[in-house]
Amino acid sequence: GINAEYGDGLNEHLDVYYPTVAGEYMVILFLPGLDGDIPVVAYADVMSNIASHGIIVVGITTFPSLPDDDIAVEFEKVNAWCLQYLTTYIQRYSSGVYADDKNHTVLMGHSAGCKMVVKFLIGGCSNIKGAILLLSLIHISEPTRLL
Repeated sequence: GINAEYGDGLNEHLDVYYPTVAGEYMVILFLPGLDGDIPVVAYADVMSNIASHGIIVVGITTFPSLPDDDIAVEFEKVNAWCLQYLTTYIQRYSSGVYADDKNHTVLMGHSAGCKMVVKFLIGGCSNIKGAILLLSLIHISEPTRLL
């Protein structure tokens, strides 16, 4: 993966994983566990494996001091950054790899990161076409607490 630079009001550390073969690929925006507090690098093997199957993955590590509602707002800022800059950013490292983020963007969360994904979707989906939630309901006494 590569580390995206901060800018344009972006407060997150982004790790970008992408296929090595030229083409236009869908994008997954990934929020790790503990509401994004776990560094994405802890998921590097999984993110690299997903990218090897023809998907661009943007892993988001937020600042742990943000309240839940602000994380959803920051999630939208990352989405906007991707729409504007992701392909240009990837082109610095791998020519011929393009993000089809206007038509094929999916959100993915792990554990408590799923809560933020659901909050973002409730607020409006913009260009988001789907969601992948990686969690075990065994540890949640009330599944509605995700909302």
